[in-house]
Amino acid sequence: MRVFLIASSPATGLLYNSTRIALALKSRGFEIHVATHGQGEQTPGLARSLENAGIPIHRFLELGRSGLQALLGDNRSLRKTLWDLDPDVIHMFGAVSAFQVGTGHRARKVAMIAAMGHKRRTSLPSRAGAMLLNHFVDIVVAQCQAEHQRLTSIGVHKNKLQIIFTPLDCENFLSRLPATPVEVQRIRLLSQVPAGRRMLGFFANLQRSKRPDLLLHAFAQVSRDFADWDLVIAGEGSELEACEALAQRLVIRERVHFLGRVPNSQVVGLLSICDAVAHCSNAETFGYSMIEPLLLGKPTVVTRIGVGHELEADRQAVVVAPDNLTEFVEGLCRVMDPDEEVRQMVESGIDYVKAKYDIHPIVDRLIEVYSSRNTKSSTEPQRELLVQVGDE
Repeated sequence: MRVFLIASSPATGLLYNSTRIALALKSRGFEIHVATHGQGEQTPGLARSLENAGIPIHRFLELGRSGLQALLGDNRSLRKTLWDLDPDVIHMFGAVSAFQVGTGHRARKVAMIAAMGHKRRTSLPSRAGAMLLNHFVDIVVAQCQAEHQRLTSIGVHKNKLQIIFTPLDCENFLSRLPATPVEVQRIRLLSQVPAGRRMLGFFANLQRSKRPDLLLHAFAQVSRDFADWDLVIAGEGSELEACEALAQRLVIRERVHFLGRVPNSQVVGLLSICDAVAHCSNAETFGYSMIEPLLLGKPTVVTRIGVGHELEADRQAVVVAPDNLTEFVEGLCRVMDPDEEVRQMVESGIDYVKAKYDIHPIVDRLIEVYSSRNTKSSTEPQRELLVQVGDE
């Protein structure tokens, strides 16, 4: 089966997850072609990994456009390549990409959606995106149950929707753990937490929707009962200065360590030395940062958004209502002083993540979607078009 994978976003270039999907499909014997624009990469080395696997990379300037520029631009180069390659599946990462690909292809069109459902309110652009998907795409893949509901609410046809979780490449993630005592000590120094003190970790871009202010208020409330704990906040963003000032007003500044932006190469190591992890966003499409701590066996409190609904149903994390300080304080207490249920979550978390969110079972599910509804005759194989809208 020949798969044409549009694996980029206009702002970033090659996307990490789409690249990992391409490599996994290649390892299963699929013929893979990847499309992007320019030389940009979400993380360094993505293009090299594709080239080393023998996956051709096609570059189209039109994939660097977004919004009206993409809708009004010239997409003939992309469409001609698709016509010449004649793929069985076209897998894309956006409603706009679906329009750029256009109609007239025999390939089935499939879309995985993230960004469109992120906002709470239904907007005109999101409804326009739904119209594009309904017209150009055969299958729309929501990244979790909450996303399925949001996509339905903005007008994506229910008969087009399927749920496939955003994959986490567990092997690659775990390979970034510190391997020696020296590396562990280096990460400990990065955390700024004095030796002998316990660590509550928070990993996010500091913007309002991530609710770092809620976290600070909650930590202030529990700080007396957990006098040997410090809070580590890894991330930069528009709310950083306001959070620093808030910590000062709450008289917890000496126990809160603002690390700013932490390189990706060090995030896993920093997460691995935390004793518990908190996630208190009120808007997520999927929420990688909710499942990554589980893979490392960390007691984790998350909010009931994105994949948090699945984690609650599966009893794998302490899940509380978003924007609810009382519930979040209670959740913090449970992960900072784990009860028997939380300890069971920790024990089962690693196997749970590998079984449900690892890239291998997710790719198995994608292959099922690629192969579904194969209605063409043996002389004219059915081709599918998969569109995935990734977090950009």
